[in-house]
Amino acid sequence: MIEIREALSSESPTLQHLQQNCPMGSDLKVSMQNTPDFFSRCRNYSNYTVFVATKDGRLIGSIAAALKTIYINGELKKAGYLFQLFVEENSRKTGVAIRLCRIAEKWLKSNRASLIYCLIMHSNEKTRKVMAGLGYEVTRQVTIRYLPCFKSVSFTIPLSLSLESLKEKDYSLFADFLNQAYGDANFYSPLDEQQVKTLLRGPGFSEDLSFLLKDKKNNTIQAAILIWDWHSVSKVKVVSMSQNFRWLKCLTDTMGKFIPSPYIAGPGASLKQWGIQYLGALNPLLQQLAFKIAKNEAFQKKIDQICFVGDPNMELFKISKSIFSADVHETLQIKWLEGKQNMEGQIFVSVVDL
Repeated sequence: MIEIREALSSESPTLQHLQQNCPMGSDLKVSMQNTPDFFSRCRNYSNYTVFVATKDGRLIGSIAAALKTIYINGELKKAGYLFQLFVEENSRKTGVAIRLCRIAEKWLKSNRASLIYCLIMHSNEKTRKVMAGLGYEVTRQVTIRYLPCFKSVSFTIPLSLSLESLKEKDYSLFADFLNQAYGDANFYSPLDEQQVKTLLRGPGFSEDLSFLLKDKKNNTIQAAILIWDWHSVSKVKVVSMSQNFRWLKCLTDTMGKFIPSPYIAGPGASLKQWGIQYLGALNPLLQQLAFKIAKNEAFQKKIDQICFVGDPNMELFKISKSIFSADVHETLQIKWLEGKQNMEGQIFVSVVDL
């Protein structure tokens, strides 16, 4: 008999094992395991829950749901987010995933969500169709760009600017600056001083992974960046790779003997990666400088790759393009609970949602 219920904290080790045994991807298949415990990733959200599916008392699947306040066409709305859905291989195609989605939806509706959304890899046609059958409309395609960090990046900070990490005295300035940078972009959650403090206490975030470029004369922020240490929250391990990936790994491994070259993890190896949560700047040159600072810091900390996500028309995609960058496309699917809206303009996607 299959039962759907809320997860227990004591089930963390079993859920970690189950999650690890539900790999994703095709050409590059990877497994993920939340760390240091299964619920760590969820703690980046102030209001969340986790449901599990059991069969005769044995865990066979799980889903997480979280609530956040975001802009939709210039108005603040309470949104529900479905994520971390997985079901063991032997229990797939039995309706377990649909039942998990429905109970998570029920929880979000009881908390007065105006809409519920999910992000699904564009190549995962089966899951996209399942969610479409549950009423989730394909609303927008977003792009995740991965960039390898295999060599140092040179940059020059203008004499008029200072490079600092974020400190508590600047939390309010930081929030105001990012609110101006992102404006009322769809899916952006506006910040204040307390929310910045809460954010930095979340898994994967810290003041040490923030960078401010400030004007020395008037102490105003000119550019700001906050990085999420994805690797400290979720361990990513390569399970298998296609022949094309094997050839590419062979090529980069050979090149690496002579010149700095990207590292491609092989089967059994782990990937250390960071994600850019926020990057705001007063102009494209400062944005490029801030990005170089982040990428160089990743190289210094021996991070394999750094990523960011958003609309492919964003300026950041233009300045970060290289022969080694790799783009992965995801679809944003939304179930409107209070009337459908046609979203226009810029969209913000939190890297934590990945």
